[in-house]
Amino acid sequence: MTQCKEGAQREGLMLDSNDELYKWFTGQVMRNLHVVFTMNPSTDGLKDRAATSPALFNRCVLNWFGDWSDTALFQVGKEFTNRLDLDRPNWKTPDFFPAVCSSISVSPTYREAVINACVYVHQTLHKANARLVKRGSRTMAITPRHYLDFIHHFVKLYNEKRSDLEEQQLHLNVGLSKIAETVEQVEEMQKSLAVKSQELQAKNEAANAKLKQMVKDQQEAEKKKVQSQEIQQQLAEQIVHIEQKRTEVMADLAQVEPAVIDAQNGKFWYINEKFPEISNTCVEIDDTQLGCESDKETTPSRSTFDGKSTAQRKDGARVGVLITS
Repeated sequence: MTQCKEGAQREGLMLDSNDELYKWFTGQVMRNLHVVFTMNPSTDGLKDRAATSPALFNRCVLNWFGDWSDTALFQVGKEFTNRLDLDRPNWKTPDFFPAVCSSISVSPTYREAVINACVYVHQTLHKANARLVKRGSRTMAITPRHYLDFIHHFVKLYNEKRSDLEEQQLHLNVGLSKIAETVEQVEEMQKSLAVKSQELQAKNEAANAKLKQMVKDQQEAEKKKVQSQEIQQQLAEQIVHIEQKRTEVMADLAQVEPAVIDAQNGKFWYINEKFPEISNTCVEIDDTQLGCESDKETTPSRSTFDGKSTAQRKDGARVGVLITS
């Protein structure tokens, strides 16, 4: 109520009672509030709804709209499709182009051609109804509302298809970018592969050279092994020979050892130089046999030679005496 009083005061009215304020408010609503009802006569039940709602005719202004002219249809279609991307600079007008109204230029654009097609489709519906009327079939009222629905459906379908195409294009662009990246990666990998191939070839050559050297070393090692085996065989033979000699020497020493012991005890042994083997030619003699008489067979002469005393016999044989210290 305070807002109503302030509004009345702005208009220069001094309203004090609530009834006056309410009356002023209803007057403002009737003057400024406009409600538009649209009723399609093509649907069933129009007469019943009009009879049950007499206020629609008693207190409302009834405007009956018939069909629009072709020029109006063209202008309405142009207005509703103004935001669509219907411009094709490279489009050429075909030889046969049925224009629906005089508003279309002689060389129409692609947008005008699309709107002309929409109007032409709407006109064909009227022609189809006329043919049905002649046949006595049931007809359907064609109103501008159907044309508007047709235009809205066309705009909606166009936007959906455009969105799908943009999504597909985006998907293709992403795929192409991935392919381009893959191509770059493949080129880089090919360059790297060329470098690696050269390195591999160098490594193979080095490995082959190393393998040849190893084979050569192995052959030399086998030769040395054969030589070593031959040397080992020779050593084994020499060891056997040495053992045989050692056995013989030990046997000789075992035979000579009693003579050495007797010599240590003061006994002398005669050594015949014609038979240098001590074990076979040693003869025991005593001190009386080493006399210096001239009638003896031996002429003793003492000369020290490696711990032995030797004497010359008349027959040329030499005798030896083992001297112990």
